[in-house]
Amino acid sequence: MPWTLLRLVQQWPSEAVNSMPVRRVPNAKAAVSTFARLIGLGCVVPSGVGYKPTAKGIQMLDLRPSAGPRAEQEQLRPNVMRVVIRLAALLHTGIDRVCRKLDNASLTPHLDEVQKMCRGIGAALVRKGALWIALGLFQEKVHSGKHALMVYLIDNTFQVLYSTPWLMLNTAAMYKARETTLLLEKYFQVAPFRDGQELSATGLTDEEVIFIERELLSAFRYNLVTLPRDVRSRPFDVAPLSNLGISHKDSHKDSHKDIIGVDEVRKEYEKSGCLAMYTDLEAKGNEYVAKNVIV
Repeated sequence: MPWTLLRLVQQWPSEAVNSMPVRRVPNAKAAVSTFARLIGLGCVVPSGVGYKPTAKGIQMLDLRPSAGPRAEQEQLRPNVMRVVIRLAALLHTGIDRVCRKLDNASLTPHLDEVQKMCRGIGAALVRKGALWIALGLFQEKVHSGKHALMVYLIDNTFQVLYSTPWLMLNTAAMYKARETTLLLEKYFQVAPFRDGQELSATGLTDEEVIFIERELLSAFRYNLVTLPRDVRSRPFDVAPLSNLGISHKDSHKDSHKDIIGVDEVRKEYEKSGCLAMYTDLEAKGNEYVAKNVIV
């Protein structure tokens, strides 16, 4: 939504959103919250009966949320581009569509248990949260070759897997992410690798992980939340300057199902607190709850 609203106020500055010659925003509360974020980030300012973009806002529209060109400019290894592309494909498909905790699950899995179910760089980085967990689970199913997911195709329908009493894996969504990956690799002209070498072709150094984390931080600059050192303090949404709900160990009581509650991923930062990203917000009563936290 931030990109859409930025484009609208660039096209029709100072006009009220509901008077623009486009389809009305379906969720007015979400639009108000998004404008608060854009104001907090310095991307728009009030103008007339609406808003107008600042120079920073126009620059954001020109950037596009893709790390591909920057990675090419910095002449990084193809491995980095491959991981960036896989993360982008999973985000485009939807993390919750690829893997999620079951609605009736009463158990909260430990990170070590989740890590054993993952492969590749995602397995090494499960403590960093939802996106890396999704990558690890995805690579566990596709690493053996380009036809690996076809074993789950029965009667022309991809199967939904229930690997544990608490986890759902959607192989149809994984297949879509795999197809998106192949298209992006072709578009960005990433060097191909021999079939079955998925894991070695996506291995990263510590420096390359840091580079990708910086790219994620740039892409999710409007979705940042502080996780205080004191767990009794509310997480704080940076852009709109407001408190935010978040998934905890008792997330089975919540309406959304992050595989790992934030209490698990924040343990390494409990002495200082940390800044985290999230991919989505879910309205729950009068508050918003962050989904798919990445630290």
